[in-house]
Amino acid sequence: MPDPTTPEDHLNDQPVDAAQVSPRMEDTPNSDIGDGLSNTAREGVAAFRENLGTAGVRLSEQDDFAELAGRLKAHRSQVAVRPPGPGVPEAVGWMFGVLVVHIIGMVVAVFGLLILQIAEITWQGGKPAGTDFQAMVVNLPETFALELMAIEMLVFLVSAVVATRLRLGPRTSHLLGIRSLEMSHVLLIAAVSIPISLMCGGFHQFTLSVWNEFFAHLPGMSVFDHLNVNESIKPLGRTAPLGLLFLVVAVAPAIGEEVIFRGIIGRGLVARHGILAGVIMTSVLFAAVHIHPAHVVALLPLAFFIHLVYLVTRSILAPMLLHLLNNSLAVVLLKATATVPALEGASEPEMPGYVLLISAGIVGLVGWTLWKSRVEYRTDDGERWNPGYPTVEMPPKSTGCALTMTGCSVGLRRGAIGLAGAYSLVFVVSLVLVLTGHISA
Repeated sequence: MPDPTTPEDHLNDQPVDAAQVSPRMEDTPNSDIGDGLSNTAREGVAAFRENLGTAGVRLSEQDDFAELAGRLKAHRSQVAVRPPGPGVPEAVGWMFGVLVVHIIGMVVAVFGLLILQIAEITWQGGKPAGTDFQAMVVNLPETFALELMAIEMLVFLVSAVVATRLRLGPRTSHLLGIRSLEMSHVLLIAAVSIPISLMCGGFHQFTLSVWNEFFAHLPGMSVFDHLNVNESIKPLGRTAPLGLLFLVVAVAPAIGEEVIFRGIIGRGLVARHGILAGVIMTSVLFAAVHIHPAHVVALLPLAFFIHLVYLVTRSILAPMLLHLLNNSLAVVLLKATATVPALEGASEPEMPGYVLLISAGIVGLVGWTLWKSRVEYRTDDGERWNPGYPTVEMPPKSTGCALTMTGCSVGLRRGAIGLAGAYSLVFVVSLVLVLTGHISA
């Protein structure tokens, strides 16, 4: 009786791996493929033939294993593969989910700290009155600013990790590409972190000035004044310990935001809409969660570059590293601004145009070098592994693919690392001289 199904119905059927079949099969390529095999191998061959039949590939008892495997591979390459999600609607839902989780985290922090204060008053034998409770609520953002932010970010980080695991399933580490980085990529990312931070900082100054000039005075726009993350964390520069500030501002966002935006949202949008459109949409959604319009626009170049780093390295650790270094520089400048009066406003210094152009040029050079030295998975016969859609995921072990780096001259890598590193060193030395009072800001 003919099979009523279509080839697409059997898209997820998996043929028996050649490694699972007895090596004796290779000794009889032109004979009946079932002759001289063990029962296990014979069952494997039968399953392989059945898989071919259901996929719509004609076969006969005289066809050898290698030929059948090649025909199945050719057939599968001609059938459209449905890329993974999320699509655009779900991706937008994830973005709003991030905002909701941050709100929930803040509510948890507020109620938790209020309960602790009430418990402390009660423990001391007092009884909080209504006016005391109102005072606690009013003074909470100023008195416990760091604690509020720490609890909020902890709720977000835990939620992001759990949600990622639930969405991607047991192969989360393979789908995200959790693997070690090439040393040259680590050096390139480290070297470009300061130039791209300076470039985006100067761009933020420009977008903020445009906002203040043309939009800030419009009705209802004043609400954004209270939603500027850069402004809200400035008071923490004087009071918060450097280590805890580093964990809250740098580590937690680098992990939580990257697994959500690049790992989940970016994976689906790039797979379904291609690299260019997928990166643009992912970057816009990533920037949008930072609320303030000037900050949103200023973050787009950084978001594009972070996603580029993810695609070329095929490791989620790469965007996490760049995100971490970028935010860490913000923490250092925040503390420096709070402790050295001469550095007032140095978190976003007034930079001349040529500095921004040089920074952008170095970022472009490093980006090109990263792309030229991108890594790929290739099969034993040298073919690039391709599941049918753009992705950074790791192939199944059964494919036998190996990670290889595309051709990039050593001179280009060294030149990009050296130039970006020297530029960063000049910035660091200048900052140290300002902090020690040897030069003025």
